[in-house]
Amino acid sequence: MSVTKVPSTATCPCHRRRLFSSYSPSPNIKYSTILKLSAAAKTSLTTNHSSSSRQKENHFLKLVNRSCKVGSYDEALYFLECMASQGHRPGTVFCTKLIRGFLKASMIEKGERVMEILERHGTPDTISYNVLAAGTLASLSDYSCGEFLKRMGKHGCSPDTVTYNTLIGALCAGDQLSPAFELLDRMMMGDDHRPTITTYMILVETAVRSYAGGGGSGTLSTSFVTLLLDRIPSEEAYNAVLRRMCREGLVDGAWEILHKSLLLQSHSYCRPSVKSCNILLRGLLDQRRWEDAEKLVSEMVSPSTDIQQPDIVTYNIMISSLCREGMPEKAVTVLKDMMAAGMKPIAGTYNNFDPLVSSYCKQGRTDLAVKFINYIAVNYSGRYVLDILNYNTILSSLCKSGEIDEAMKIFDGLESAGCAPNTSTYNAMIGGLWNNGRKQIAVEMVGNMMNRGVEFDDVTYNVLISCLCRDGMVDSAVRLMRDMEQSNGFRPNVITYNSLILGFCKSQRVELAVDVFTEMVEMRRCLPNQSTYVILVEGVAYAGHRGTAVMLGNALFQRNLISIDSVGRLKKTISPTRKND
Repeated sequence: MSVTKVPSTATCPCHRRRLFSSYSPSPNIKYSTILKLSAAAKTSLTTNHSSSSRQKENHFLKLVNRSCKVGSYDEALYFLECMASQGHRPGTVFCTKLIRGFLKASMIEKGERVMEILERHGTPDTISYNVLAAGTLASLSDYSCGEFLKRMGKHGCSPDTVTYNTLIGALCAGDQLSPAFELLDRMMMGDDHRPTITTYMILVETAVRSYAGGGGSGTLSTSFVTLLLDRIPSEEAYNAVLRRMCREGLVDGAWEILHKSLLLQSHSYCRPSVKSCNILLRGLLDQRRWEDAEKLVSEMVSPSTDIQQPDIVTYNIMISSLCREGMPEKAVTVLKDMMAAGMKPIAGTYNNFDPLVSSYCKQGRTDLAVKFINYIAVNYSGRYVLDILNYNTILSSLCKSGEIDEAMKIFDGLESAGCAPNTSTYNAMIGGLWNNGRKQIAVEMVGNMMNRGVEFDDVTYNVLISCLCRDGMVDSAVRLMRDMEQSNGFRPNVITYNSLILGFCKSQRVELAVDVFTEMVEMRRCLPNQSTYVILVEGVAYAGHRGTAVMLGNALFQRNLISIDSVGRLKKTISPTRKND
């Protein structure tokens, strides 16, 4: 039996060709095509690996962030170390959060550890270093501040104003004023980190604390003032430092700076101006240091001192302070001194007359307010024009006290005094006339207001609605409100709704009062106040449902919707012994 040999593929080229042809219809594959396919395969493998690496990195970042949010800083540090050991870059924001968390917990070493990881494996920024510096104030010295700045520069970070303020604060915390001033000099050399008012205040507060703690009076030495003024670049900065000191209660320190700067002839921009003195004057009066304030003003007036003369603002500060303390007679004396010096009282926002008028009216001495206004109008006619604001204050006070005839007399004389009545004038007069039984004149006043083209405001509408409701004309008040909504775009507020609710409750139509309350809350999204709830509870009680009123009042109090004072008022008006529901 003969055996047939199978040809070897190595010796049979034809078979080799058939073998390849069985796998592909086109065995003529180009060499460049093979290279392209192999390169694509390699890229795909690299991309998959890179994608996997990014996924792991994002996973670690999520773990770190989650741990920081719940305050598990040790756990976050563990994940951060794992992340760095596997070659992933830690996020700057997450690391900064972690540093802040450790430092708040007084775990300085661990905060430093996070920064080391960030410096070695990530990219720290200026904010990261600022957070680190702020948390390690106690350990920073003159030497370490310099090393800290070098450390920042080594990692490509430039200090900003916050950095320098933090480092200066660290030096001041250790009573190292000289190195702090040296750091301030370095700060002033850069364009991106100029000193701020906070910078100067850090130094001032330290100096005051240092001299007071050393047995001194808490004032500033001439040497310190010299060092400080050498570095204040402008009059605006000088005044800003004084203003900040007075605001923070360091009035004595501001006084020292102002007086000692007079001795420094080379600092023309840091010499006390009238604006500087006004800042200090306000600070003294805010602390009720009247004798010191008088001393300062005397120095300003005296020709022997190198301080500018008082201006209109100086007098306005004194007048306002005296009136605020209930001393209008002294304020009048100051006002007369001001006018004798040829200064014209300010009108408008900083009106010199209004504090005086308001002070008299608050004390119930409206007659003196009227006499004062008449005195100004008669003796200074043509020189000083009174503002309508002055008259409005007096008219409002007269109407509230029931002196309608006097109010009408002043109102009728407004035109001759050169003050046209405005919306506030009419609001005071309409409400006062109506509430004092002069309803017909009040209605005529409304017509007068419309004829003169004086616009209504929300107060006008609320005054009219309140007047109608108090006289039992609640339906007319509702119609007026609807008309005003449609024609003038008036939006009812809590005052409007309180007037309507009170009107319905007084007429024992509690159901309609509740309907108004429902519209107020659900449709208008207008938040009720305590008065709203008290009016409703009293209305329910007056309608004969005292038991319900008591339970409603208790429920509102439990929900903190009415105060204990309101509860006391309700107890006086509602007797819980009777229950008619």
